[in-house]
Amino acid sequence: MGLRPTDRLYYRWYNKTYRPVMELLKDLTGGRFENGALARVLIMEFWTSGQAPTFAEFADAWVSAKAASRQLLSAEYAFLTDLRRGHAGPDWRSTRNLKAAQVLATLEKIATPPEP
Repeated sequence: MGLRPTDRLYYRWYNKTYRPVMELLKDLTGGRFENGALARVLIMEFWTSGQAPTFAEFADAWVSAKAASRQLLSAEYAFLTDLRRGHAGPDWRSTRNLKAAQVLATLEKIATPPEP
């Protein structure tokens, strides 16, 4: 018998190498589920509060969190994203700060109207 949406997602069951869990979460989210930092942060929030959500509850929470993910952005989230892409080296913070300064400078040029 396979996993069901009403089964609880217990600690250590969430593992990217455990295909039945990943497949069920993909099914419950209409194929949108991504095994990334957002999912790991969200499941840890459940577990550290003493809850083992059902797969359906976790999938619904993930969909909601994905929609509001801009609120979850942090240096740790950015680091994990860059690490996954192979862009997080020992000087990661200074590289990120340089990129941010370049973006802000570009935005300043765009936002400032040219002088007549």
